[in-house]
Amino acid sequence: MIQGSTDNSLIPIVYGGHLYWSSFMRTLYLLHHVPKLNGLVDPPSHQFTCLTIFREPLSRIQSCWNFRMVQTKGTRKKAVPNFANLTISDMARNLVTARSSEGEGCLNEPMRIFSDFGPNEDIVNDLVGAGEDIANIALNQTIERAGKCVVGILERCDDTKEVIASYLPFLAPYFKCSNHHQKGKVPKGDLDDDQVDAVLKLAKYEQRVYKQANIMLDTQLRLSRTS
Repeated sequence: MIQGSTDNSLIPIVYGGHLYWSSFMRTLYLLHHVPKLNGLVDPPSHQFTCLTIFREPLSRIQSCWNFRMVQTKGTRKKAVPNFANLTISDMARNLVTARSSEGEGCLNEPMRIFSDFGPNEDIVNDLVGAGEDIANIALNQTIERAGKCVVGILERCDDTKEVIASYLPFLAPYFKCSNHHQKGKVPKGDLDDDQVDAVLKLAKYEQRVYKQANIMLDTQLRLSRTS
């Protein structure tokens, strides 16, 4: 979500959804600096308001797989099993290689949105395999950029609603914890311990982001309650 000015003499408000940070920043630069382009294009400073909501990685990855790869078929011609029905070896291999009909995997969604590696699916969907240096860059960019947004946590809906009411009051009437939209049609199923371990090994960087996102939400709550 991007917010401009309400003053008709200035830039009108513009709202957008599911924006990729690096590509959006470059778009802003091109829109405002085309006559000045000389050599490399560097993104402008952060000048917009954003809301981002994180979800616990294991639950998010399972839901993503069942929607992107099963419900909407993905890019594979053969039928793909529900996430809970994948073997350990298939889970470890397919989470890295499988792509949705939009060309996206299911690992590291926060880095896909916030880091400069987001457009490179082979890297962002396999940060463990990409190496620690690249993974840490993606991790740090994600945490730093998400920290400039209002941060919510799906599993902490009441807390998220509170910070939205404080920082984005125009959205508060439309944010209801009792509303559940776009429910998946694929049965979720239970994961055994070995399956959980296999997923979490591949999602270790997303787990770190999720932990930091909870800290960000705690901080925003504290500030909103004392202001």
